[in-house]
Amino acid sequence: MAENGVDLSPESPKPLTDELVAAADLVVTLSCGGACPVLPGIRHLDRTVPDPPDVP
Repeated sequence: MAENGVDLSPESPKPLTDELVAAADLVVTLSCGGACPVLPGIRHLDRTVPDPPDVP
């Protein structure tokens, strides 16, 4: 994002709760594999993202 001039340094990951999912029209998760909450009536897309290579 920094390459595009977007500073994400003040941000941090937030847990995906049932309440957040219920308030959404669309939930997109990355490699959740069924571990994230899925509620009936909420459109849900899980995108598979490979793990990054080990960087020393």
